[in-house]
Amino acid sequence: MSRPSVLRGVLCACGIAILSAPLWWGLRELFSPPFAWRAVLLAAHLTYLGWLVRAAGRRVGNLTLLAANLVLAAVVVALPLALGGVAALLAGLMTLSRTLLFHRRAGAAVLDVLLAASGLLLASQLLASGGGLTGAIWVFLLPQSLFGLLPEVAGDRPRTEREEPSDPFARARRQAEAALGRIVARPSKP
Repeated sequence: MSRPSVLRGVLCACGIAILSAPLWWGLRELFSPPFAWRAVLLAAHLTYLGWLVRAAGRRVGNLTLLAANLVLAAVVVALPLALGGVAALLAGLMTLSRTLLFHRRAGAAVLDVLLAASGLLLASQLLASGGGLTGAIWVFLLPQSLFGLLPEVAGDRPRTEREEPSDPFARARRQAEAALGRIVARPSKP
């Protein structure tokens, strides 16, 4: 599992923000503006989640996570909440998904929640000062690009191959698997 770099996160945020503008204008012409806002938030959430799952690599449960997010995000968007409530619930769902995909310790997860809250605060301030939807999505997602640095800040580093587990049974199992791998890799004699 590799965490995306900050640059990749910034590029993803930029792409989603830029693509949200034509989607907003098109949906606003076809439907009511409140529906268009909700649909753009849903599309941005699912696009960002798809990027996260792709960045996480092949893992068991990715398809389940995507399906659960699709259902839960659609339910959140359909709830009779104010737009800020919808955005906050989608940000919470995004943070939970990111925690399940990338973080192993509670410290990184707590910092991730704070990162999402800061993005929501910045986006709400931009909207309150007359900024548009594209700017709000950009301002929300820009701090989210820092999430790849959170495990290092929280002391959650991935275990390297050379580190030995402290459990003697795990160590014995690892040694047996290595010996079996060497036996299988050895060329057979005719």
